[in-house]
Amino acid sequence: MADLPLTVREAVPSDCEDIAALFNGVIAERLPWFFSRTEHISISQALGLIERLSSAPNSILLVADSNEGLAGILDCHGYSLPSQVHAAQFNLLVAQPYRAKSVGSALVQRLISWVEEQRVIVRLEAEVVSNNEASLALCSRFGLLLEGRKRNAVRVCDQYLDLCSGAPLGAARLAAESSRRALPPYQAILVEVKPPGLARRSLLGRWR
Repeated sequence: MADLPLTVREAVPSDCEDIAALFNGVIAERLPWFFSRTEHISISQALGLIERLSSAPNSILLVADSNEGLAGILDCHGYSLPSQVHAAQFNLLVAQPYRAKSVGSALVQRLISWVEEQRVIVRLEAEVVSNNEASLALCSRFGLLLEGRKRNAVRVCDQYLDLCSGAPLGAARLAAESSRRALPPYQAILVEVKPPGLARRSLLGRWR
């Protein structure tokens, strides 16, 4: 399908109602890979998320704004421990009418650009359930390599699936960043796990 005209930007407090509506709409679909949460979020919770992520230097909340409202959201949570502030994990949601229209790619690309601009995060993680073909294809488009897994870590629709992590940052850029900071070389890795009847991929960054 054709790409949509989108504005990808950082979320502001006035987005809280639309963010809550998008999130709750995806939950209501009961998608077989959306395992992390079943309860809805309130507008005040969405506002709290915006304020919390905007106040942390290694976190951000992005929205993909179409002409008709929010098409997708991406929340990137930086870790708070001093030994982990260089790392963050992101989650991505795209509203049903906007899927297969490059919304996820636009959000991830903006996230990577932000990481390169702010130069705080070296490790950027993601988690993907093995039957989420759209997210697996998105990971592949950002060129990742293979690594490990957590076997039977999550239960989705009465089926146990492996859980893997990922880091969609180019190995060359991360290696250069590691050298600049006098850190060990960094390697970005894509994980592929295949439970019975399913295929799973994700990405994991690893120090060599």
